[in-house]
Amino acid sequence: MPSSLLLSCFAQNTNDETYKLTVQISVFSNSAMTSASSYVQSMTCRYSPWAEREILCERNYMEVSVRRGVPLIEPNFVQDDPDWSLAYPEATAADNSIWKIVFHLPANRKTTMTVARAMTNGYGINTTPTRILVRAAYNSTESQPQVIQTVPMAVLRSTTFYKQRWMVMMVDTAVTCPTDGTAFTEQMITWNVPHVLPPLVPTPQITTLDVQMGVDGRKLDPATIHSRDYKLDVSPQLITVKIPVGAVRGYYKSHVLDNTYVISYSIEPMLEHTWQDGPEKTKYTVLHPITTPFMPRPPVVTNNTVPKARVFNVTLGTFLPDVELVKIIVGPETLTVPEANLKGYNVQEHVFPNGSKTYTLQVPFEDPNVKQKVTPPDTRTYILPLTYLLNIMPENTPFTHPAVVEAILKDISKCLTYLVYNYPFLTNPVHCRGNSSCSSTCSNWLL
Repeated sequence: MPSSLLLSCFAQNTNDETYKLTVQISVFSNSAMTSASSYVQSMTCRYSPWAEREILCERNYMEVSVRRGVPLIEPNFVQDDPDWSLAYPEATAADNSIWKIVFHLPANRKTTMTVARAMTNGYGINTTPTRILVRAAYNSTESQPQVIQTVPMAVLRSTTFYKQRWMVMMVDTAVTCPTDGTAFTEQMITWNVPHVLPPLVPTPQITTLDVQMGVDGRKLDPATIHSRDYKLDVSPQLITVKIPVGAVRGYYKSHVLDNTYVISYSIEPMLEHTWQDGPEKTKYTVLHPITTPFMPRPPVVTNNTVPKARVFNVTLGTFLPDVELVKIIVGPETLTVPEANLKGYNVQEHVFPNGSKTYTLQVPFEDPNVKQKVTPPDTRTYILPLTYLLNIMPENTPFTHPAVVEAILKDISKCLTYLVYNYPFLTNPVHCRGNSSCSSTCSNWLL
């Protein structure tokens, strides 16, 4: 099942090292979400040491956190870097005691915003005791799409500055995150992330300090990666993660497409790449939820009927645990599962160790909803028309699956008539066993 994620709107921050949070958890026992039981839970976590720059690519936003100090502004550095040179006039001309952000756009265009205006436009900008943070949605207005090493990326180039009467502090707050990079087969998920990200580094020459992968926000050691058949490969161009479809920590989900039963597999891998360019480190973390394309899994109706038992025995499956059988239409009659069992149809659910399930149905040949067809010279076909009505939980997505099941028997009434007219001396059909002609005609009845 998918894991839960808590995003805090307020946490007590102690020197950017210790964070405390108190949450109230409400548990509902019914779908109407009434009569909840509430629990208060406090938690504390530590995060230290921070890298000089940390970038987080989340599900629906990207964020850069940079250590803020009061370094000297070197004119040569400002002139050499195009983003900085574009921001410098805006910074020096700004009012005193104000934070602003400059977004750098293609063709040397730029947009300057106060913090208040940027936040109104959907950006998150904040300072902590030691850092400045900028957060943006992947599709924000100033974000630009770019393909790096075949991987689609969202790129936000920005410089954030603070102006005082005697000082201008400028911070490079550029951020870029992958918006795709996944490929699928029926057996394998492949996820690529560029090894070097030009929007973030002035040179393609970086020193990779560490690359780790994880799942659900937790990094994994090499032994665990190997035991789960995950793969992590680092090349000069790409960092590649491979995960088998169906691997541990992922989950399957049922869907309906054009009244056809399909499934998908989802997992949330993470990648953490720490590199150094110059004297400072960057920690780059990507959380990337992945869901495969729909995989058709049409239900199979298996006819396990033994005609001599004169009872249809039918199996329908296989389904994931989130599918439930709601009703069965037998001929013209629609029955819920309890109603079908009361009628003597014997509907059962069978759950396997992996959570998958099938449904079995038994219907007597003599049931009024069973059709019959006589086939000359001496067989009778019993026909069971079915429609299964199923539901996917918790979305309550309905779908149906029709089926027609048949069973063939030698026509007993024809055999009896044959015996009466041709072997009147027999008091029981079983006495026919000694007569080869009689036996071949009514073999099914006699066995």
